[in-house]
Amino acid sequence: MFKLLFGNSRDKDCVRENLAPILKTLSYNFFSATYNQLSAFKIQNRVSVISSETAGLASASEEMSASIQELTSTTQHSHGEHLKVEEAVTTGQKSLNQAVGMLEEAGQAMNVLANTVRQLEMRVKAINEAVEVITEITEQTNLLALNASIEAARAGESGRGFAVVAEEIRKLADRTKDSAVQIKDVVGHLQTGMTDTLATMEASTRSVEVGIGSARTVTKPFEEIETATATVSQLLEQLSGAAEEQTAVTEEISANAERIAEATKFSDEIAQDAQYQKDFTYQITTTIWDDLKQKIGLQEAGLPGFLAERVVDHAVWINKVVSILKGESSEGGGAHLADHHQCKLGQWYYGEGGAAMKSYPSRVIQIFQAIEEPHRKVHQSGLEAIRYHRQGDYHKSFVAVNELTHASKDIIRLFMQLIDDVIQYQDTPAN
Repeated sequence: MFKLLFGNSRDKDCVRENLAPILKTLSYNFFSATYNQLSAFKIQNRVSVISSETAGLASASEEMSASIQELTSTTQHSHGEHLKVEEAVTTGQKSLNQAVGMLEEAGQAMNVLANTVRQLEMRVKAINEAVEVITEITEQTNLLALNASIEAARAGESGRGFAVVAEEIRKLADRTKDSAVQIKDVVGHLQTGMTDTLATMEASTRSVEVGIGSARTVTKPFEEIETATATVSQLLEQLSGAAEEQTAVTEEISANAERIAEATKFSDEIAQDAQYQKDFTYQITTTIWDDLKQKIGLQEAGLPGFLAERVVDHAVWINKVVSILKGESSEGGGAHLADHHQCKLGQWYYGEGGAAMKSYPSRVIQIFQAIEEPHRKVHQSGLEAIRYHRQGDYHKSFVAVNELTHASKDIIRLFMQLIDDVIQYQDTPAN
């Protein structure tokens, strides 16, 4: 495949002369493929979370919609029952008002009747007084008749006729007295009955007045109930309308959730494309890399070649992290992944690397020093992502992956600058 690179010794010499830039380009492509896979995994992870939450939202929306429909049905039923209660209250209030009106009419009739009885009682008293006068007159008449009889007896034979008349008058007076006594007895009984009747009617009138007061007191709660039922009826209508609006909203949410779920399926395709591109790039880059290593030897590229190898190392390291997070590899749960001190770059960086950099310009040294922090973050965030993932804290795992992405972008930028500056420095004739 790469015979064109090594077609003859001349081509081989050309490659050897440009080995450092070639290794730099290959390592960059290698790392870029891994970075793209990392970014795709991050997108897939977030989309998966969104898809899960959207599915939960859709399920919750369906449950809420069912609850709202049940509430709407219950509200409508309650509204119907409430209308019946309202109608019954209105009917009851009308009946009560009619009863109060009838009681008031009865009270008025009782008052009129009581006044009539009082007038009759006064007339009975007048009759009784007249009877008393008649009784007195009969007693006087009887006394006069007795005196006349005595005088007729004294007159002898000549007074006999007058004695007969006097006797008849006395008898008539006695009969009149007896009739007056009977009338007085009847009037007395009548007066007693009327007095009792008047007392009973007055008591009944008071009872009617109390009943009217009680009925009016009962009427007020009925009025309050009627007002309250009207208010509740309005609220039930509003609640029913709001429930219908909520049903429409939840249906729209459910529809949107389904559309989001359909859209999130593309994230899997993106991840698969990124995986394919990474594998394809790895295959090509590894083939060229191994070919260069075998036929020329990477050591001939010097420090730039060593740095390019370290870029590839970290691309492989990040790829292992992604594989563990995706469940495609265990790698001992990340226990065998080196930290920033144990990896080859770390061993060189904190070992002979510092001394090797002293012969380079300050710009190269500054870039070398700047690599330390993103290099540390790459290892730290990658290991934290695995640890949080194993603990089931997927949010913190995603945060760590996000930090790994940013640190990876920084470290590849610094590595490329460092390799370029080292190559430039080495190509300077004075060096």
